[in-house]
Amino acid sequence: MPTAVNLTPFAVGEAVARGVDGRSVFIVVVKATYSFAAPGRPAGELITPTLIESSPLLEEDRYLGDPGTSGLTHASDMSLPKPAVDVWLAGSLKFPVPVTDLVCGFKVGSRLEKRARVYGERHWLPGTVRDLVPSSPKPMTSLPLAWELACGGGTDKAVDRRNPVGCSVAADIATLQGKPAPRYEAPDQPITAGRAASEPWGFGPVAPHWEPRAALAGTYDESWRDERAPLLPEDFQPAFLNAAPVQQRLPSYLPGEEVQLTYMTAGGRTRFVLPAMEIPVLFITRNVMEEAAAQVDTLIIEPAEERFSLVARAICVPEPNPLAMRQVFVGALTPGRRRAIETGKVYAGPDVPPSVASMAKMTAGISAQ
Repeated sequence: MPTAVNLTPFAVGEAVARGVDGRSVFIVVVKATYSFAAPGRPAGELITPTLIESSPLLEEDRYLGDPGTSGLTHASDMSLPKPAVDVWLAGSLKFPVPVTDLVCGFKVGSRLEKRARVYGERHWLPGTVRDLVPSSPKPMTSLPLAWELACGGGTDKAVDRRNPVGCSVAADIATLQGKPAPRYEAPDQPITAGRAASEPWGFGPVAPHWEPRAALAGTYDESWRDERAPLLPEDFQPAFLNAAPVQQRLPSYLPGEEVQLTYMTAGGRTRFVLPAMEIPVLFITRNVMEEAAAQVDTLIIEPAEERFSLVARAICVPEPNPLAMRQVFVGALTPGRRRAIETGKVYAGPDVPPSVASMAKMTAGISAQ
């Protein structure tokens, strides 16, 4: 497989995979990271983010601990293009002052809004007969973004498959006494007792073996093994590729759209605009040159770090197979390099991508209209 020539300051990766239709596709992944930190700026002032060194591309899903017993913290960057734009949070929430509980949330333009009531450390205490209640929360200045702190959990006899690692479900509710109680809940579904615990609520990505994603993966039965493997099952649904909770997906990425974080950062209220990210990709196979633009399908926000990453993908279906791929260029070509490619001549110019500083102006956020 050829190594992509990266003409950008972003992180670039490549992979070959089977598409939903069974054909082999060549995938280029581009990841750009921005800072929305603005020391000394008034809270709530609209920020144009600054391009910084890209976070590394993740080649596999990353969990808090063992994948079988912990929640997903970062979904792999190396996937097929997603049918919708994922928006999910990673790391921790940070609060401007110590608090015991509050309602926080984020918005992307007028198209997406999600809130949660969050709590400081608390535990399950005896309440009414054969039930438990959460203790009073302790003050906190930060809160990890972890599914372990949300409703769910259980064992094989009683498990919430939407969040098997949560802290509110057990075959015998009495076994939860003294153990952590949920610190995330939907604002309109307060947790007042163990048996009244609500749906899992959080801002992070959902593991592929959890519901509702698992139900979209298709049927891997004997018929599939005998007649279709290693292709995806015929009932595979592309929405499986989206790792964000269903409330955190957008139909498209819109540069210039405003993102608002409320009580998720040290500043209390943070606003920034999403930058333009138009990355041309040139695929060269044995017979053709195919140009494409990498499309953003993932927005990862790290509130405590005051940064976010955009992940974009471009694909090519090389004929007759991936071995036909000869070269891939990611980023804008100089006229000299393009002439060399078109004429089959050797290009003697520099291959050094532009610096982050020089690209910052080219990819700076577009002010909200």
